[in-house]
Amino acid sequence: SNLRSIAKSPPKNWDPLRKTEYIDWALRVVVGLGNVPVELKTHFDTAVEKARNSV
Repeated sequence: SNLRSIAKSPPKNWDPLRKTEYIDWALRVVVGLGNVPVELKTHFDTAVEKARNSV
């Protein structure tokens, strides 16, 4: 996923603010989906956590 890329190999020209904005945008998208299967939400939450920790 793109969030995993933020943690492992982010775009070189993205500063910490840009990365954080992208993570926040991804969260808004998933919240907007409504009911997401628990397993998928768990994977997403893990990706968000790793991305945030990398910023």
